[in-house]
Amino acid sequence: MRSRTGTAGTVWEQILHRPGAGVLDFDEKPILVVEIVSSNRREDYVIKRNEYEMAEIPEYWIVDPKNKLVRVCANPRNKEGYSFVDFAEDTSIVSSEFEQLVLSVKELLAPPLVEELIKEEQSKIKTLEQQAETERQRAETERQRAQAERQRAENESQRAEQLVQRLLEMGVNPDDIH
Repeated sequence: MRSRTGTAGTVWEQILHRPGAGVLDFDEKPILVVEIVSSNRREDYVIKRNEYEMAEIPEYWIVDPKNKLVRVCANPRNKEGYSFVDFAEDTSIVSSEFEQLVLSVKELLAPPLVEELIKEEQSKIKTLEQQAETERQRAETERQRAQAERQRAENESQRAEQLVQRLLEMGVNPDDIH
C-alpha cells in the first residue's frame, strides 16, 4: 500500500501503534484489509466490518486461527453491505480484487517461517549454481574436444602436404593420381 506521503514502510509505521481500524484515517483507502481475529471476536467480525463497509473498502478478510478459516467479505461495487464466503483450511482463497492472488488458508493460518523461506531460496540458488557449473564443465569439455579435432585436422593437412611434396620430389604429379 502506498500513501501520498511516502512508501508502504511509512504507512506501516503510521498504523503500527493505532488501535482499531486505523487504516480509515489515511488519505487513500486500501483496496484490501486483512484482520487477524483477536480476543475480541465481536470487534473483528462486527464492529470493524461495519467500519470498513462504511469506508467502502472493497474487500475485507478475517483470518480466524481458532476456527481455522478465513472469511472473505467483498463489496466490489460499493453496494449496500458485504457479502462473504468462508474458506476452510483445505481450500485456497479467491479474491475479487486481486485475480492473480491465490493463497491457501493453511498458509495464512500457519505461514512459513522466514528462515524456511530463506533456506528454500538458498537451495534453489545452489541447484541453479550446480546446474550452471555442470553446463560450464560441459562447455569446457566441448571446447577441448573441438580444439583437439582442429589439431587433428591440422596434423592431417600437414601430413597431406608432406605427401604431396614427397611425390613431387619423386617426379610424380599428385593431380595425375586417381
